[in-house]
Amino acid sequence: PSWFTGPSSGNHYTNATGWYTYFETSSVPRGAQAGLESPLLPGNHSDYCQLEFFYHMFGVHVGSLSVRISTGDRFREVWTQDSDRGNSWFPAKVQINSDVPFRVRLVAKSGNGWRSDIALDDVSFGECGPEVSGDCDFEYSTCIWSPVNVSNANPQLQWTRSQALSAYSPS
Repeated sequence: PSWFTGPSSGNHYTNATGWYTYFETSSVPRGAQAGLESPLLPGNHSDYCQLEFFYHMFGVHVGSLSVRISTGDRFREVWTQDSDRGNSWFPAKVQINSDVPFRVRLVAKSGNGWRSDIALDDVSFGECGPEVSGDCDFEYSTCIWSPVNVSNANPQLQWTRSQALSAYSPS
């Protein structure tokens, strides 16, 4: 991440020296979006199924982070957070009630300047049953989560895995 934006380490609640993923906004236009999408996951019959993750939104120009769910052709937003939240990691839990197969899309949107990096760490599904898995701490890869072109940008805007001040962008 750039100076005065983004995290300097992984989520300190679980592993501060570990890896995380972030959307670098230094050279993207205002309102640019980068997405991470799950594969099609089986529906669940649990009233307690939830997506759990940690997010970091630090910088005076931070845009937004949203969670979108699709059970067909369209995604609907079920959670969003916007603006600078300070230089800290925050937990989030998003309820997912779907009896039919679904996809989850995590979308970061850049703000009005280069100080708007958004990061994610320790993404998991809780109380969804053994068929639904997607736990990812980004230590070795982006796990089940695939980059997706949300804003039809060319080239596609990417999330980047990072550990403290070193970075690696998956191909």
